[in-house]
Amino acid sequence: MKTYSFLLPEERAKVYRYITLFILLINCFVFGFLFINATDERTQSLSRFGLLLSVIYTIMYFVKTYTKYLSRYKLEVSFIVLGILWLVTGNIFFAGILLFCAVAGIYVSRKQKIVVTTEKIFYPSFPAKEFLWDEITNVVLKDEVLTIDLKNNKLLQTVIVSENSNEINEKEFNSFCIGQLNK
Repeated sequence: MKTYSFLLPEERAKVYRYITLFILLINCFVFGFLFINATDERTQSLSRFGLLLSVIYTIMYFVKTYTKYLSRYKLEVSFIVLGILWLVTGNIFFAGILLFCAVAGIYVSRKQKIVVTTEKIFYPSFPAKEFLWDEITNVVLKDEVLTIDLKNNKLLQTVIVSENSNEINEKEFNSFCIGQLNK
């Protein structure tokens, strides 16, 4: 079974990094505010712990972003831990936002890949789509742009990552697609 894989550029990753930093800084400020204005011992100790964790996670963010250290560390883990801490403090709203951001971050940080097989084309949208060859009018790879023309008058065009496109022979791939369409 012949299979072609195309990696898509990580355009959302840069935006996600800025949003992650923003959320971590907001946690630092809010936990700091709660720590300074706490009236009871429990709230003060929980907010101190939250402030400490938020500062540590912010430092880890910078280390991960600007060095090669902590490359395997997932920032979504810090959102889950901070979300649980917000649940313990009784703030369900902040906990929900952080847990949602953790789930969204897991989705955003995945490598997006289009897979073309002899049976179908897997397209990584949300939700993921699979197109059988009898639903497709044409598929063309030209100059690092993959074009999928569907019979329902939808056209999908995607730029693919440069390193990946050099591994795939355009003529061979286009011939493969014509063969699948003519079956």
